Amino acid sequence: MLADGSEASVTLPLGATEARPVVLGVHGAGDRPEWSCGEWRMVFDSYAFVVCPHGAPRGGAFVWQSSDQLEKRAIAALVAVREKYAGYVLDGPVVYAGFSQGSYLAPYVIRRHPDVFSMMAIDEGGYEQTGGDFPNAYFHGGGRRALLMCSTPSCETGFASSRTLLERAGIDARVKKLGPFGHTVNDAVIAAIKEQWKWLVRDDARWATWVSSSSSP
Repeated sequence: MLADGSEASVTLPLGATEARPVVLGVHGAGDRPEWSCGEWRMVFDSYAFVVCPHGAPRGGAFVWQSSDQLEKRAIAALVAVREKYAGYVLDGPVVYAGFSQGSYLAPYVIRRHPDVFSMMAIDEGGYEQTGGDFPNAYFHGGGRRALLMCSTPSCETGFASSRTLLERAGIDARVKKLGPFGHTVNDAVIAAIKEQWKWLVRDDARWATWVSSSSSP
């Protein structure tokens, strides 16, 4: 239970003996936070903390009622994890990682905290929301890199304008069609995202050990 009364799921770095970075994993509508945490942790082999705030319950799953709700719960969860695991959490920005509704809402949250989320990785959502005036706001707030992914038919074309605007603003951006997997996160999607994650964190010293080990034959 967090200070604001909400909850969050957290997965810890497996076998860590030193401080590790943090990833915010944001679930979609009709999704569950523990699923989100489990999926993202498999992307980078449990190397980092994954913090997954809970949306509002709906049936046996969860949904985000607004970007304000997500923002408040995400920041509260990150603060709580840094306090609880103090010496084991590396300082520095957090990677925002979202799926579906978690991707759609990403730009609304990130633009309010661009210094916190200098890197973003979104999948299956946020096509229009990553365009407009978001790229300039993101760059001038401290944004560095954006990984825009999807796996539904012709989905990559939805990110075409966003990529152009992000790069024009000064953001290192990549659009990647992960494969013909549909609107889901399965083992094939996770494996495909892993390769893209190496690109996302390639020059971040906090991830150097993982990048090196995951690139080994």
